[in-house]
Amino acid sequence: HRLHDDAWINYDFKNFGWAYDNQLYFLSEQSGYSHLYLKPLKGEAKKLTSGSFEVSQPVLSKDGRSVYYRANAQHPGIYNVFKVALDSGKTTSLTQLSGNLTFKLSPDEQKLLVRYSTSLLPEELYVMDNQPSAPLKRLTYTVSKELQNMALQAPQVVAVPSSHGNAPVYAKLYLPKDYKQGEKR
Repeated sequence: HRLHDDAWINYDFKNFGWAYDNQLYFLSEQSGYSHLYLKPLKGEAKKLTSGSFEVSQPVLSKDGRSVYYRANAQHPGIYNVFKVALDSGKTTSLTQLSGNLTFKLSPDEQKLLVRYSTSLLPEELYVMDNQPSAPLKRLTYTVSKELQNMALQAPQVVAVPSSHGNAPVYAKLYLPKDYKQGEKR
């Protein structure tokens, strides 16, 4: 498997490993986005994920038949945890959060340890059962009382038209709390 682009190849998406029946799973940006593939030693690779989003942090299940991964399928700035069955390609969303996260699968695959943050909440650690939409149990409380008592203003996520392609560039716009639409400041 070889990729070439005169402009860019993101070498962060280079994860690979062995799956069941001596097949290889790997990430590739050949479609323009990092996606998960499965390839027998002899034969063609099968694309397991697709869309205008990035897959990262693949973790193989103990039986080698599923891969857990992190992806921003909903929006470029929102990440969640998914699981794909390698034989069928069936994907299950395990979290449905609205911020950024990374995760670790427990050794017995019964729990996920999640490091999660939003625009108003710094990273904290959570644990959840390895079930779709299971509730998160917060483990750390690192935010001071002073910060908790502040009336923080969440940014608006705005889509800025790109001069390079059809997809917009997303940005965070911070406005004063008392701002009224159209008001000049």
